[in-house]
Amino acid sequence: MSSGCAEANEIGEDLELRITESESALEHVPKTETFRYDARTTTLLEGRPERPLAGVLLLEEGTPVEIKTTRPWVRNGVGRCRGRFYIKQPSHEVLLEAGGAYYLAVYERRQTPSGPEVEIVAAIIVPASIVEELRGSWCETGRADGPVARLSWTAVLREDDLESGVVVA
Repeated sequence: MSSGCAEANEIGEDLELRITESESALEHVPKTETFRYDARTTTLLEGRPERPLAGVLLLEEGTPVEIKTTRPWVRNGVGRCRGRFYIKQPSHEVLLEAGGAYYLAVYERRQTPSGPEVEIVAAIIVPASIVEELRGSWCETGRADGPVARLSWTAVLREDDLESGVVVA
């Protein structure tokens, strides 16, 4: 694994914990319990202005939630492009079957006087059934966790959602 990929994974795991700690209706699900999703709802979860729900009014107690994060811009080997969420097919199928959802967050790394910080600048919760309609085609990666599909953050959030500077976790 490249150091850039390892750093992104480390940031993603840190943000998963921060999100589940900041959302009172979510509890973290340890990898020892399941590799297919990161959290589940412990009570009804409703939308908020800084973290809306897309396509539904609420998530019921016990709903599995996969947390995905990306940066606004990423390098793609040729230049740069909008950040993408990587949807893993086996996890996606579990979420579809269970009526689950994705917590999709865009983060930025910022330099502060006390050192680098990672801030979530926009987030939205989207049912897996809607992600199914928006995602790209499945691509083999050679990884043990199966094929992935890419989903640009611009498919679920607007540019001005990031510019508002709302920090949710």
